Amino acid sequence: MELVGRLASLAGGRGECLAQTCRSILRRPDGHVSVYIAPIAPAEGDEHDLIEVIAWSTRRWAADDCAWWVRAHLEVGVAESGRVQLWPVWGVQLAVRDRDGTVIFEDDEHGPLIRILIRWYMDWEGRRAVRDRIGADQPNLPGEPLTMREFLDLVTAR
Repeated sequence: MELVGRLASLAGGRGECLAQTCRSILRRPDGHVSVYIAPIAPAEGDEHDLIEVIAWSTRRWAADDCAWWVRAHLEVGVAESGRVQLWPVWGVQLAVRDRDGTVIFEDDEHGPLIRILIRWYMDWEGRRAVRDRIGADQPNLPGEPLTMREFLDLVTAR
């Protein structure tokens, strides 16, 4: 959570909103999040595996009072040691709606926000693997991504 504090200090007046949203992303139950994952065709000559991750909160959760949408492109690889690794292709986009309004944050591929998203995504995939291993139900994955505009329209209408 050190990164959350760093983000809050970097964001200025909306720092607490950003910190609260990062806590929400990391702690929100999987059943309260939709996650869309799609492969991205690599550029010609590029042999890296790329994915687009778009995730959004699907309903209010008692522990927080914000709705969020996040998007990033990640490179996926396996190190010689067998460890799965993710690297940001570019930064991250984050839209947040809380009781004070709507804010859109962007961070580059070297910033703390992308590292928080990568940590969350690896944990989320790990929980999916455990559910699969024990035969537990998985949260449904959406067939189509929700765009930022669609998210903002939905949360503004509430």
